[in-house]
Order: sequence, then structure tokens, then C-alpha cells
Amino acid sequence: MFLCTIEMAKIIKFAITGGIGFVLDFLFTWLFKEKVGINPYLANAIGFTVAVVNNFYINKKWTFNDRKKDTKKQFSFFVSFSLIGLLLNTLCLLLFTSYFSLNFYVSKLIAIALVFIWNYNINNIITFKKHG
Repeated sequence: MFLCTIEMAKIIKFAITGGIGFVLDFLFTWLFKEKVGINPYLANAIGFTVAVVNNFYINKKWTFNDRKKDTKKQFSFFVSFSLIGLLLNTLCLLLFTSYFSLNFYVSKLIAIALVFIWNYNINNIITFKKHG
């Protein structure tokens, strides 16, 4: 029971951190797509990247309460897994906008929700795994 409570707390913290990342992602995506006028998929990558860097540090310190010193290695894992997440995110965007004709931002919302599942599980299992 206690482990379930700890796991649920981590999921909630990960979701809150993801919410912060979500706001940053949307803000930077919108800024670069609408105001700078770059390709929407490149704007999406910029928003996603800003969110990833922010989320790594919040997740390391708060969500997973990780005090290990191998931050560079963990950041490498986090970025690598996030790039896979970006690929999944972009594929979802293409699928939902091109094949289902959904609005770009509605598609982005759905993509973020789906990629959340990947991100939490892979980072919990590998990036911030508790040893010993």
C-alpha cells in the first residue's frame, strides 16, 4: 500500500511538472509558429525542447527526489528518451492533423497526453531508477 502511495505521488508530481512543461511547450510553440512564422513542426520541436530541459531539472529534484551526482548521464538519458518522445509527438501530430484533419493544437494536446505515458514510464524505470 505504501509503495502505491509513493508511486502515485511521483505520478502526480510528474504530471504537475509536465503541466509546467506543457505551458512552456505551448507558449514557445505558439510564439515561434505564430509570431516568428516558422514551420509548425519546427516550432513544435522548439517548444518541446524548452519543456524537456525544464522538466529534467524539476523531475530530478522534486518528482524523483534524486540526489545522485551523475546528472550528465541522467540528462543524456532524459534527452534521448525525450527525443524518442518528440518523434512520437510529431508522428501523432502528423497522424491527427493529416489523416484525421484535427486542428493543430487539438492534435498537440492529444500527442502530449500520449507521450506523457512513455515519458513517465521510461524515466521512472531507467533515468531516475533507485539503485540498491
